[in-house]
Amino acid sequence: MPKNVVARIGDMNSCTTLAGSLNSNRFVTLNRTCFPEFYKSKFIDRINAKVFDNPAVRYDMIIGRDVLREMGVNVDFAKQKMTWDEVSIEMRVFPSDNIDKSSVNKLSVQEQMFLETLEADLEDDETVPTVASTEFDDDDDFLNDDLEEFEKGNDHAVMSAEDEDEVYLEDEDDEAKAEGYKSKKIMSSKYEGTDATAVCRSCTHLSLDKQNDLREVLEKYEKLFSPELGKYVGEKIHLDIDPSVDPHRSRPYTVPHQHQGVFKEELDRLVKIGVLEEAGRSEWIAGTFIIPKKDGRIRWISDFRGLNKTIKRKVYPIPRIADILGRRKNYEFLSKLDISMQYYTFELDDESSELCTIATPFGLYKYRRLPMGISQSPDIAQEIMERILRAVKDIEIYIDDIGIFSPDWHSHLEALDQVLKILEDNGFTVNPLKCEWAVKETDFLGHWLTPTGVKPWKKKVDAILKMEAPTTIKELRSFLGLVTYYRDMWPRRSHVLAPLTELLGTKKFEWGINQQRAFEQMKAIAAAETLLAYPDHNLPFHIETDASDYQLGGVIKQQGKIVAYYSRKLNSAQKNYTTIEKELFSVVEILREYRSMLLGARIHVYTDHKNLTHKLTAFQTQRVMRWRLLLEAMSRVPTSRVNRSIPDKDPLEFASDGCYSLVEEREMAECLMEWPIDEIYQDAFLEHPKFDEQGRYPFNFKTISEYQEQSSDLQDQLKENPKLFHTMRAGDSKLICFRQNDADKIVLTKQMLPKVVDFYHKAMAHVEGRERLEQTIKTHFYHRNIHAEVHKQISECEACALNKRGRRTYGESGARDALVMPWQEVHCDTIGPWKIELRARSLEFNAMTMVDPSTNLLEIAPIIRRTDEEGSAVVENTWFARYPRPLKVVTDNGPEFGQKFTDMVEKNGAVHRASTSRNPQGNYMIERTHQAIGQVLRTVVTSRDPKTVHEANAVIAEVLATAMHAYNCSVQGTNGYLSPGALAFKRDMYMDIPLIADILAIQRNRQNLIDKRLLRANAKRVKYEYTVDDMVYKKNYIGLSDKLKKTATGPHKITRVHTNGTVTIQLSPNVFERINIRRIFPKFPLKPR
Repeated sequence: MPKNVVARIGDMNSCTTLAGSLNSNRFVTLNRTCFPEFYKSKFIDRINAKVFDNPAVRYDMIIGRDVLREMGVNVDFAKQKMTWDEVSIEMRVFPSDNIDKSSVNKLSVQEQMFLETLEADLEDDETVPTVASTEFDDDDDFLNDDLEEFEKGNDHAVMSAEDEDEVYLEDEDDEAKAEGYKSKKIMSSKYEGTDATAVCRSCTHLSLDKQNDLREVLEKYEKLFSPELGKYVGEKIHLDIDPSVDPHRSRPYTVPHQHQGVFKEELDRLVKIGVLEEAGRSEWIAGTFIIPKKDGRIRWISDFRGLNKTIKRKVYPIPRIADILGRRKNYEFLSKLDISMQYYTFELDDESSELCTIATPFGLYKYRRLPMGISQSPDIAQEIMERILRAVKDIEIYIDDIGIFSPDWHSHLEALDQVLKILEDNGFTVNPLKCEWAVKETDFLGHWLTPTGVKPWKKKVDAILKMEAPTTIKELRSFLGLVTYYRDMWPRRSHVLAPLTELLGTKKFEWGINQQRAFEQMKAIAAAETLLAYPDHNLPFHIETDASDYQLGGVIKQQGKIVAYYSRKLNSAQKNYTTIEKELFSVVEILREYRSMLLGARIHVYTDHKNLTHKLTAFQTQRVMRWRLLLEAMSRVPTSRVNRSIPDKDPLEFASDGCYSLVEEREMAECLMEWPIDEIYQDAFLEHPKFDEQGRYPFNFKTISEYQEQSSDLQDQLKENPKLFHTMRAGDSKLICFRQNDADKIVLTKQMLPKVVDFYHKAMAHVEGRERLEQTIKTHFYHRNIHAEVHKQISECEACALNKRGRRTYGESGARDALVMPWQEVHCDTIGPWKIELRARSLEFNAMTMVDPSTNLLEIAPIIRRTDEEGSAVVENTWFARYPRPLKVVTDNGPEFGQKFTDMVEKNGAVHRASTSRNPQGNYMIERTHQAIGQVLRTVVTSRDPKTVHEANAVIAEVLATAMHAYNCSVQGTNGYLSPGALAFKRDMYMDIPLIADILAIQRNRQNLIDKRLLRANAKRVKYEYTVDDMVYKKNYIGLSDKLKKTATGPHKITRVHTNGTVTIQLSPNVFERINIRRIFPKFPLKPR
């Protein structure tokens, strides 16, 4: 922190970085914090930042993604760029402290993304994977089957880690991705024990009496909290393999030099606690490597993919998470236990231990305990845990997670005492840091549980909301996997995701408007608060279903509370069902999906298809007969409820906004071609804006007549001025018209005028200007205030302000003084890129231009890369090394004038001033110089014809030298018709003739020219003075590839007005920018001055 800054004390908070979790209650407020690599005129203000000390953190400041999102910074890992508005900078990798920076093996974009995803998944400490390798097909319950396989570990668990946080790799590329960790510092593992007193002291949510009750229970099982590895007292584990398969052998994975010490330390620790032992030659050998955990400590991973292919898996059913949550009921207390290093608790027999041999740089070792990554491991763990805890009621077991649910404090202590005793008797230990004791709410199996219901875990929802639009099929599968994990909790999921799931069956990934709309709508649904009530089997279930031509939907409720949502799309065969079959099918499917919850309960099924209630027996197809058997088994026949009034009455009744058409464009075109030609259908082909609450159109004669009849003023004018106002028949309607220039115009009433102007303005998509819109309306209508109303509405139209070009400019530019003394300032900029076409390629080059604004003396030097390192070196070696030291260096906001350039300027005793963004007039001198240089460059380059790169470089050097010499030798009017060289060196550039210049006369001449140009420029601008709190729009820069980009953003509030023609505007709550008034225009209506 800066000197003399004292941090304030606030609430204790934690944040998680690659260096680990950081806790702090100290904070400071950042004011006017600038990011010069992006903008020197844009800054964030009033941001509270946590202060902490941690030697593992290699940065002075860490900016979270929440702040970046608020700033509007787009982090693009695919292109390795960060973009803020119109400026992009490339990402850089921070080198390790332990190795030479020049030898850092930089992470690829994919490795960085894998790193973030892996660390996020591992910290969650749960077996809730991202479904990324499944063909999404709703009609086959794809998610149910795939999650069951994943939960059981089938063909997915491919590596071994020390604790229960498994790593899943899908292909060989992931092995390469893991190499990205080689440049990261990894710390040794750390396992500490605790005691019952410390555990209870951390339960601040409990009263002192309850803490004492809990301590009495926990003190009986001190061994459970030992950091020592437990050992299951039952049978040893045996793995059966297919003898016909050849053994798999792997070489040791390379361990980076900086990690060899911690690798060997962890290897020795695993040997010491009995997980590994040294081994000799073996038929089966798997590779092993290490990566850092979230807190930077070591994670030990063994790759058993080859062995998994040969294991004869004996399956034990892993419970479906949906079933676990579906059979839960309201509770008062919940404790969540985590078995410490659970897999390592089970011993392997000698034969299986030989199969689990691993190769390390320090020799071969074999597992004596059950490794992770073995496909059989989840089955073994689940079977043993259920067997030993079967007698305990009100608990749920999911591999190494145990949930204890109780309706009161006494029964909770009893259940907790039973579970802990069984665990201790069987040799297990628990991880107290991952356990929670007698809480009301917590995360469990990827969901957030409360005493009254279950909802999505905010951490998972935030991960969905932070995801960018997918660019590949694999990224799309990842998004769909996260979303469909909560399929029971979000209504309309199948319908909304239809455009996305359709992409999975295509070979070419094409992301269009429909897909983007579905992506954004699904994120909006995920962001909405959702709470599903626990089912109560003592109460009846009310099921409401519906079906369309493309999907099914339903909702299950009890006492008006939502218990579950259901939606799925129909496959191609199911789309051919009759309407009544689809409606019945929706009932059957929701009963199948929630069979375990509904079987034996009282059920009421409601449908809006009345035929299902009395014509079901008329259908005798085999399909319907099978469905009837299911209905009879559930003791339920559908009941009609046509006029339902509850908010979620129709599971398929969606809002019009954000939905997409399920009919292809070709089918729509064929329907339109066959549409009957009739006047009553003509308006249906246009999507007109809304005119009035009745949805009528202003060009409907009946509508106009009704408005005219209601206007007493118009009726009076008809009586008082019969020569100007008269009536005409138009079909069955009588209209009041105004005769103007021998033409009759329909008179608009005072109430119709703003509506008609708004209608025409929107119907013509805002493309017409004031004059053309006015003339369009005046073609058929009359009102004396049409001109004023058109001007008012277009001026106040936000869509026009944000999208139209060529608007008038407001506010006058300030005066500027001409410089007198030379060498006081230097103006710098880059020119280019220029291209020289060779036979087989084109060669680009850039140049740095430096101008003294007093003498106009020019220096040009080539610049290879437009970086601040290159820019600072060129200016220092060219201008500072040759000419008197300037007091000020003026530049634009280019990347070559970043922080290192500023540091160089300040090191030489000068001040760096950057013009506001997208304001070339702020560096007018260098911009006008570029125009003259460009003419010279084009003339010289076109007269040469280089054939090779060497010749092209020679031409470039000649071109730059020629352009600089020609410019410095040419007389200029602003210099009193002296050349820049003559004015700077006091002699003619060609003749040995000394020159004495009248500096004051030149200064007066320049000042006159500046003032004349200023008057000419201000004459084109609307006189207007900006003040604080004015609302303005900021003009956008529109490039050649940005034809559809908005021309402005806003409105933004002015927070400060400066004296040099600039203002500070507030872009967001904490982001501000100082900007020239040329780049803004006021929001109408204008405030009175």
